[in-house]
Amino acid sequence: MDYCDVKALEPDEIVALPILFEISAAKYTIKKSAWLVVGKADLNERFETKPFFYKKDIISGKYSIVDSTWLNEVPATETECRNLEKAAVWEPCHIEDRLRQHFGIQ
Repeated sequence: MDYCDVKALEPDEIVALPILFEISAAKYTIKKSAWLVVGKADLNERFETKPFFYKKDIISGKYSIVDSTWLNEVPATETECRNLEKAAVWEPCHIEDRLRQHFGIQ
C-alpha cells in the first residue's frame, strides 16, 4: 500500500489505501522474516483479480505476459510489458529496498 507514516493503521484502513505495487514474495517472508503480522482484514473486490507480470527471455530477448493465477504465458511486445512488474519472487530485503527508494528513506 502507498502509505508512509508513523501512525499505525487498522487492517481495514490498510486495504483501503492505494496499491503501490503487486509482486510475489518468497514463501518464508511472513513467517521467518522480521516483518510483523499486524492483523487480518477481508479483501474487497479490487483484490479479486490477480496481477499480470512480464518475462523477457534472456536468450531470444522476446517478451511475454504471464497470468499470475494460471501461469499462462502469451507473447507480447516490450511496449505491452512497460507498466507490468517483472515476473520474479522477491526477497524481503529487496522489497524493503524498493519501499525505501519509493519513499525517499535511506
